[in-house]
Amino acid sequence: MCRICGFEGPAFWSNGEPTETVCPCCGTESGTGDLGTPGDHRKLRWIRTLRGYRVGIGVPWTVPEARPAQGDILEQLTGLPAEWR
Repeated sequence: MCRICGFEGPAFWSNGEPTETVCPCCGTESGTGDLGTPGDHRKLRWIRTLRGYRVGIGVPWTVPEARPAQGDILEQLTGLPAEWR
């Protein structure tokens, strides 16, 4: 799951390590814009800021054809684990 937008797609992380996969929803590369640990408050603040910005601009998809037909960003965001909210 993408730590920024909650998109469940390709493996963004494997065994705690980033796979350097770019999220087709928000365009964040795992291990770049979402690096950090759940206790890292500075990184969580950045992740929340980026997430809020994306929601504020209407959540444009980086790869629109990857968007699920029934895709709902609010539902997608509720799937984020508590430590990344």
